[in-house]
Amino acid sequence: MHPVRLSIFAGVTATALGVLSALAGPAAATVGATRVPAARVPAASGPFKIGPANSAGTVALTANGGKVAVFDIKSGLGKTHVCLIAPTGRTCWHSTYLLPPASTDNTFGRPGVFTPSAGHVVVLQQTCCEVNPNSTVLYTSSDGGKTFSAPVRVGALGVDASELIGGQILYTSQNNAGGLQVVSVPVAASGPRPTARISSRVAYDVGLGQYKGSALVGTDFIGSTYTTYLYHAAKGSNFDVATSYSSVAKFAGESLLAMSGGALLTDRVKGDAVLLRMFNGTAYGPAHVVAHIHGGLGTWLTVNQDPSGHVHVFAIMSTANYHMLEVSTSTGGTAWTRATDLGNAISSTALSAATDSTGRGLVLGTVPAWGYPVP
Repeated sequence: MHPVRLSIFAGVTATALGVLSALAGPAAATVGATRVPAARVPAASGPFKIGPANSAGTVALTANGGKVAVFDIKSGLGKTHVCLIAPTGRTCWHSTYLLPPASTDNTFGRPGVFTPSAGHVVVLQQTCCEVNPNSTVLYTSSDGGKTFSAPVRVGALGVDASELIGGQILYTSQNNAGGLQVVSVPVAASGPRPTARISSRVAYDVGLGQYKGSALVGTDFIGSTYTTYLYHAAKGSNFDVATSYSSVAKFAGESLLAMSGGALLTDRVKGDAVLLRMFNGTAYGPAHVVAHIHGGLGTWLTVNQDPSGHVHVFAIMSTANYHMLEVSTSTGGTAWTRATDLGNAISSTALSAATDSTGRGLVLGTVPAWGYPVP
């Protein structure tokens, strides 16, 4: 599960980016547009609308090829919509709406969804703002996401990125003046966990990844220019303790776009080149320019490393008429596939992707919620 953020602007919300996209409009896409090769997407594929959403969302795959998508909706003070999609489905065959733990609570942040084993679904959600400081909660389902147990309070930190690493869910919060902080929650958590502050530097964009059971945490900082910082905690270490994390990279002049597995996606501010680097266990390797894709105004991106190690980059660009493009690499970025057009994506301003070992899966776009099948 790789709930990565899309924005090329640190600290800009998805709502604000949606305004920028709307202001740019389809007409702007025709100016200097890059014409991408026509789709090799099957005729029966293409995007489908799921429904209203009030937040960015995430998606996970089930053992039989189904998808579980989660996002908040504006109902009362807010609910979490859990949408189950069949392997070849184009709608929610079952929906569950999760309530915050108190009637006075709102939903906030980006909910995370994970499928640790067959039939086992867990959802992480930030709520606010009753007196209890542990406002992030975990919901658990043992019947594939149809019904859930009562929420368990697991931490005081908000949720913007989350990652399942073994039996632990690691999560972090963006635009955090308190610095880069993480919480590590067992999938069977029964109570709150401590918050570890990795760095006191303001955390703007954030991302999480993993490498063979170890944890990767990224953030960027806006000073005279962007700088991206990466930290690593070894497999078996206590992810709840700040001293478990060591600095492994610093990339000046680059903003953090997304992380997944050992893949890191950044935007080189000078020239808006989108760069891919891969973690090798001790450090990040050389940067490779992602083919057919660029950063900059009017662009939304995410990355997903599938179980085979193949890396998929998904992008919505004004210069491609706001269509969803996929390019991928099995060589760590030294060679790329041609661009595949997954369909019109002008309504999406936040992206999350999940793919299996064959590269098939789904990109969840919000807001509103749309599904983009990856064939």
